[in-house]
Amino acid sequence: TKSKGKIKYLNLRRYAMKNKYKKIIILLICELISLSILFFNESVVKEFSNVIYILLLTIGVTLSTNSVAAFISDRFKDNELCEIAKQNFSVLKYCQEYGLTGIYKDFPLDNEKFKNEFVNSKNFYLVMNDGKNFISNHKELLEKRLQLKYHSTHIIIQDYNQVDVMNALTQKNGHEGEYYKNKIKNLINYDIKNLKLKCNDKHNFSLYLNPNYNTLAIIVTDNYAMISIYRVAPGKNQVPHFVFAKGSTEYNYIEQDVKNIIQISNLVQ
Repeated sequence: TKSKGKIKYLNLRRYAMKNKYKKIIILLICELISLSILFFNESVVKEFSNVIYILLLTIGVTLSTNSVAAFISDRFKDNELCEIAKQNFSVLKYCQEYGLTGIYKDFPLDNEKFKNEFVNSKNFYLVMNDGKNFISNHKELLEKRLQLKYHSTHIIIQDYNQVDVMNALTQKNGHEGEYYKNKIKNLINYDIKNLKLKCNDKHNFSLYLNPNYNTLAIIVTDNYAMISIYRVAPGKNQVPHFVFAKGSTEYNYIEQDVKNIIQISNLVQ
């Protein structure tokens, strides 16, 4: 009887081990499939279709994370797994909820996907303090965009007539006198004027002067909202640039914020 019981126990153990190895093989296959999807998506689909790219990216990431989670769950108790997930995977949930697709050293306009978005978006919004460096550095992209018919481009910069804002901006960045007032005037009289001259008659181009003090630099396109923060201390320092995809909560908040500031800004004729 003891011998039969031992044999039965060994058979059950072998069966459990066999099923365990089968599950591991299945999970490895799923992981390989997800990596293949992501590789194909980045190398081929990314350049052709943003909608399919996002769809395949979601499928690939979901399959990969589920495979990893299932693999880990076989090796840890439930309370250990929850603790691991809390420490390592909760950030993915927040990124998905807020639509965060990347953090960059600068607005990623050297990337073909974002460059194409910048030029071809039906609606485009740019919010900055003075925007002089940005407009100068991306003059060719802006001129290319302004040639498109039935598109809209809205630039929102600080109102140089707002004395308190000009004083705060000048003091914060270590300048004196009417530095920013003159800088913004020059931007309007030269850079913006030249952009208007090259703008298609059927392109809706507008410039607004914002009476409020800016806390962010913002770009909003049809499918992405990009923001960069300003440091608290004086001087120019490296800052993170966040990119959020359309359909997320943060994209909606940023887009609405820009539209709200336009409502109280002064349109420059």
